[in-house]
Amino acid sequence: MTQSELIILNFTEIRRRSIKLWRGLPESYYNWKPDEKAMTAIEMVRHVLEADY
Repeated sequence: MTQSELIILNFTEIRRRSIKLWRGLPESYYNWKPDEKAMTAIEMVRHVLEADY
């Protein structure tokens, strides 16, 4: 396996685990923030997905 293939595999696996986590997040937690200056949970998901594009 080449270095490029390993990098792509790593990104794919990270994204797979992220999606699994996001789907398990109860809707009542979408607007939860760890502190006042942080993004909400749904904003963090959106931020990660927008980074792909």
